Amino acid sequence: MLILLFLPVMPFTEQYARESVPQQYWGEPTFKRVNRNLSLAWGAAIAVMGLSSLGVAWLRSRADSTSDANLLDLVLNGVVPIVVLVFMVRFTKTYPDKARAEARGADPGGAVASDPS
Repeated sequence: MLILLFLPVMPFTEQYARESVPQQYWGEPTFKRVNRNLSLAWGAAIAVMGLSSLGVAWLRSRADSTSDANLLDLVLNGVVPIVVLVFMVRFTKTYPDKARAEARGADPGGAVASDPS
């Protein structure tokens, strides 16, 4: 869970973001917020997958036979990690653009917020 421990210091996604974002934006609050939130989301995803694996181990220790826990084993060891990873890949691709749009005062769908004055 080092991902979560290093959030205040340097989110793990920041090192990768710096490869594709010009240096002039590295100190911007939006850049930092995006990377903190992405790192937090990835840390949570890894925790969910870890808890899922622990659940399988616990179920196996309680099962009377190896076939008793097969469906839950499949769900917790197969389906949950795949769903979590697919969600996280999509989130990682879409979240930065949404956060930048919100920071500019625009709707993530592309519409610019109207000036209330």
